[in-house]
Amino acid sequence: MNENVIKAANALAIELAKSEEIINLQKSREAYTHNAELSKLATEYMVQSAAMEEELKKGDDADKDLMVAIKDRMMQISAQLNESADIIALRNAEEAASVLLNEVNSILSAAISGEEGGCGHDCSHCSGCH
Repeated sequence: MNENVIKAANALAIELAKSEEIINLQKSREAYTHNAELSKLATEYMVQSAAMEEELKKGDDADKDLMVAIKDRMMQISAQLNESADIIALRNAEEAASVLLNEVNSILSAAISGEEGGCGHDCSHCSGCH
């Protein structure tokens, strides 16, 4: 194994971990994980989903009114989850981290394939990645 490559990969990993995008992602995940209201809503959503599955298993004997009520509640919960500041922040952080990691991967792929130097944000020379 090439020791220089491993050292460079470790250095890259350290720099990525220190990047604003990755730090923000970690903070956003932490906030999401420790949000008791989101946890409660997610648990209720899973319970409602399981209840819907049980009702669907009944086939023709399923209680249609109950299914409508469950579906409505699931939609309410989903809307609440999607409007949560912590979830919005997490999605934005995931997207920013993904952009960074895709750029790094593009540079590595270009170097491995022998193409010219990674992404210059000018897609005229490639099919584009952004």
